[in-house]
Amino acid sequence: MIRTLFFDIGNVILNIYPEDVVSQLTRTIGVETAVMVSALSGEVHDDYEKGKLTDEQFFSSVMANISSEKKLTQTEFFDYWRSMLGDVTETFHYAQKLSKRIPVWLASNTNQHHINLGGVRTKMDGFAGAVYSFEVGARKPDERFFNAMLRAADANASESLFVDDLMENVAIAEKMGMTVIHYRSHGQFVKDFESLKLEIS
Repeated sequence: MIRTLFFDIGNVILNIYPEDVVSQLTRTIGVETAVMVSALSGEVHDDYEKGKLTDEQFFSSVMANISSEKKLTQTEFFDYWRSMLGDVTETFHYAQKLSKRIPVWLASNTNQHHINLGGVRTKMDGFAGAVYSFEVGARKPDERFFNAMLRAADANASESLFVDDLMENVAIAEKMGMTVIHYRSHGQFVKDFESLKLEIS
């Protein structure tokens, strides 16, 4: 019996547009796209999502990796950074309906700025709870993230359904004993969810 549902946030219940952030910053600062992608990714990005870097440290690290005469202020940078966040998806509303029957938790690799200052935490208030990478110090697909997720929800892997758009995350959750759905679209998700014929407590 499935007793707890876990949903990823980005591109599952909330549209995100990282490519727009790269495009806007590239045009504004005047560097190649590859340079901007490199500056915003890798270890610096991962450490930011693990809560190891403050907003100020993340901003400073990104700018230090960009060779350009034009520099942004921290305020300008994070204005662009928040533009990554879009509207909630159809799956968000579907998950809300499910939450009336079963605990629905969110489980996301993310950063404190998007959650606290980008308005995401407020949008997600209606669910049973949320596990964010920057709060637990680990990112999916690290098993430490999933263990923290299960502990937070007081859930057993064998009684949990995990939904994520990245196959590497789904694979680890399945390896740990969870029922999983690899999310590709809302229609596909609903079809897969209904085909499981889950007994929901």
